[in-house]
Amino acid sequence: KHYLSTYLLYNNQDVLSADGTLVQQDDKNLMDINANITRLPLSIANAFVPDQMATLNGNAEGELLVGGSMEQPVLNGNLSLDSANVYVKMLGARYWLDRRPIRFEDNRLLFDKFSIYTTSPNPFAIDGYVDFRNMERPTANLTLQARNYTLLNAKQTRESLVYGKVLVDLMGTVSGPLDALKMRGNMNLLGTTDVTYVLT
Repeated sequence: KHYLSTYLLYNNQDVLSADGTLVQQDDKNLMDINANITRLPLSIANAFVPDQMATLNGNAEGELLVGGSMEQPVLNGNLSLDSANVYVKMLGARYWLDRRPIRFEDNRLLFDKFSIYTTSPNPFAIDGYVDFRNMERPTANLTLQARNYTLLNAKQTRESLVYGKVLVDLMGTVSGPLDALKMRGNMNLLGTTDVTYVLT
């Protein structure tokens, strides 16, 4: 039996800790690991976004439990976002992510009307799941819905390719394996839209 105890620090602050055991039983390597995430800055991911096309802000918190074998790990737990948002530079727009937890249940990532907001109280909502039970080919089954949603409300800047206001109604589904997703549905552009596209 092997014991695991590890910590991740960011700017001298504990942001992640994991404790658990690794056990060899017959021909299998079994694990039981508990990881706690405390105010992990999402900005860490910005280093991997090409050309700073989008920047992440806010923090993540939660608890993850990893069990099963090394060949077929089982993930459970939850992840909450605190003041999380994404700024898209070429749109000059910021999108705010729901504070309610995203759940992991037996290798399925579950969304329960997970909402994304811009400058109005009407959300873009995601329902459904992403299924990682087959690690070689994960799948998704998601429903997307929005009514009178402010897709864009941005002033013109030097970097803007699009500016103005775009309002939409949307109903759609996304399903199938992640490497061959199928999207079905419709999006209606509302009459209150007033947007400019900058030719370069």
